[in-house]
Amino acid sequence: MCIRDSVELDDGTILASFFTTPGQGDVFAEPDIARHVGLIRSTDGGRSWEQKPIRLPSSFASSATNGPPVVLADGSVVLSVYGYVDEGQPKRLGLFRSTDDGQSWMLQSIVRAEHELQEPSVAQLHDGRLVMIARPEGSIMWSDDRGETWTEPVNFGMRMYETGLLVLGDGTLLCLHGSYGGRGFRALFSTDGGLTWIAPADKYGFAVDAHTYGYGKGILLPDGSVYAVYIHTGGHRIRDARRNAIWDIRLRVRDDHSGIDVLPPPGSG
Repeated sequence: MCIRDSVELDDGTILASFFTTPGQGDVFAEPDIARHVGLIRSTDGGRSWEQKPIRLPSSFASSATNGPPVVLADGSVVLSVYGYVDEGQPKRLGLFRSTDDGQSWMLQSIVRAEHELQEPSVAQLHDGRLVMIARPEGSIMWSDDRGETWTEPVNFGMRMYETGLLVLGDGTLLCLHGSYGGRGFRALFSTDGGLTWIAPADKYGFAVDAHTYGYGKGILLPDGSVYAVYIHTGGHRIRDARRNAIWDIRLRVRDDHSGIDVLPPPGSG
């Protein structure tokens, strides 16, 4: 099982999304969910979790999610997924929506492109529109009807993986991402909802931690800073696992949008 991310709902319920990928010799109690996205909920702050996953009514042959579920302004919850829909075609994106706190879901839309679309992240802008971005081409698209229809995906020229969108208090759209070419965990941001982006170079964002693989996610803290957690290595060999580690960091987008500042941990003075 790969837990991708979670969100806390208004009533305190924590909703976590995940997907499973079977390995050699794996046995699943529910084989039909083995290659698809599921969700589990906790009502006690994460101390215990539902044992029977909530399944997405997926039309995908196989699916995965990059999470997290996102609570919209109207109280509904959306989750973006990716996987195979059309035989012999690249991976597509899908958006699911729940209006009962994640207990049931409906497919809102499927987004197609001529190239692979993977590891999407979705956010709601202050004007109500949804924006979604995907690996590997940094494909970005918008919806003004809560995800039922989307603009054609546009590649803005920066390749990335493990994308994560956050909307800051002033409306700035922040994208945390892994950067190809060994450049680590990075960030770029936009003041116009993702139409144009501020970054130090054409091919990569500002360095959050350039010495790690950088699969990570961030959350917005009450003081306006961002707390991010990410991993040290992306290798899948035993020797990679032995030297892997989980890192965390705080950062803030500068008020003048000239870059980011890495901040000391909370309580450190």
